[in-house]
Amino acid sequence: GAGARGMAFDCANIWVASAGGQVTKLRASHGANLGMFTLPGFIDEVAFDGVNIWATSRTTNSVIKVRATDGVIIGTFTAGTSPFAICFDGSNMWTANNASSNVTRLPPAFPQ
Repeated sequence: GAGARGMAFDCANIWVASAGGQVTKLRASHGANLGMFTLPGFIDEVAFDGVNIWATSRTTNSVIKVRATDGVIIGTFTAGTSPFAICFDGSNMWTANNASSNVTRLPPAFPQ
């Protein structure tokens, strides 16, 4: 996608965030394009929680949870203003929100 940004590895595939609002899934072993999935907003970063991909959307001030098997959006969560960096702590995703100068802890990746 245009304006490649962040990348994440899901134990088999590389996911690339694009400024154009897409995430692209590439097979890590040979680079084959396995799909490009359009998400709302300007996508900066992606992270893997062991099951799903999470993408920060700067223009919608949200984080989008995407099923890693097929790229389907399975959740959207409000973050701070202009979420940029994202990481997983084993239970929750966290975002660093550039314009609001804070961090957001998102709901548990795996509801109890």
